[in-house]
This record gives sequence, C-alpha cells and structure tokens, in this order.
Amino acid sequence: QTLYFRTGGGAVKSAFEMPTGKLRSANGKAPVEALQCRPLVSYLAALNRSRVDFLSLDVEGGDLDVLKTLPLEDLDIRVIMAETGDVYGNPAITEHLGLRGYLPVHHKVSFNTVYVKFSANNARE
Repeated sequence: QTLYFRTGGGAVKSAFEMPTGKLRSANGKAPVEALQCRPLVSYLAALNRSRVDFLSLDVEGGDLDVLKTLPLEDLDIRVIMAETGDVYGNPAITEHLGLRGYLPVHHKVSFNTVYVKFSANNARE
C-alpha cells in the first residue's frame, strides 16, 4: 500500500491514501511525498525477530487500525504506547489490547496511553 504524506519544515503533517494521478496537497502549498508501506511483521521476519521491547504508535487517529493488523499473539511486544487522543485513553484500543493481555498503565503521556503486556513470563522480570 502507498500512503502519501504532507511534509513541511522536516515534519510530517498528515498521512492519507490518494487515488493514482491525484498527487497534490490540499492547500497547494505543502509538499507531498509518497511512501511505500509494508507491515511491521515483514520487517521483523526479515530480521528474524519476534520480540519488541517498546512500540510507539502515532499515526494520527489510525492507531487502532494499525494495532488490528498486528498478530499480537505471535509477537512478543512488551510495551505499546498508542496515541489515544484523550488523556483518559481510548476504550476501543484498551479493549482490543486487553483481550490480548495488555493493561493500560499510564494515561497522561500527552495524548498517549502506555500498555504493558502481562503474562506469567514477564511478570517475573
């Protein structure tokens, strides 16, 4: 999948999908860059890794969609910080991760929530 990013001053402003042939910025001023996206699991597989100590997501409101693509049952991601858009977290993200063994441990990291995976293995660490 290809996503397009509005950039400016070295910072990414937003990401969006765009039909072929319509590559332009909304206001005509911000440069637009195309980026070929690949699933995180394909990079981990290429590196022969399944353990991630800390995953930070900030995809401007698409965090739950990204989390749903991750085979969390097959990966050992210890801590996930997701942009939840609210200092009290996002119930849909909390439920999704909760069903996979994650508990929210901190809500006031800007508009992010930190989730830790609890299991018999890492509870002793």
